[in-house]
Amino acid sequence: MPVVYEGEAPETDDEADFSEEIPPVETKVIAEKSLKKKSSKPRHVDERLVERWRNLGRDVTTVCQKRTQPAEKLVEQIVAVASDTFTSMQHVGVKLNVTSSNLARLEDSIADLAEAAKLIPSNLPSKATVINP
Repeated sequence: MPVVYEGEAPETDDEADFSEEIPPVETKVIAEKSLKKKSSKPRHVDERLVERWRNLGRDVTTVCQKRTQPAEKLVEQIVAVASDTFTSMQHVGVKLNVTSSNLARLEDSIADLAEAAKLIPSNLPSKATVINP
């Protein structure tokens, strides 16, 4: 009779028939027994060592925060300046658009004046008299 180990696939059909006869092992019962054994021991062997590790973690976090504060402030300032720059660029765009519109109107006005100047006769009699003091 071939020996079948739990967790291994059967090599032949004969082994597959025998594997059904093997009672399944309760892993839950084994896990509960191991937990009971572990819970009887104290969780932390040295409470002072645990407290030192906690203090070390707290101190490392504090030091890292203090070291990164200047960089965080600098990044905040850079973001604020970049935002102001972007707003200024938008204002410049608006002002350039207004200037372009005003120049187009000025060009049209100058063209209208040039056309109107052609309508003035060149030999117009002058009625103005110059008075010499």
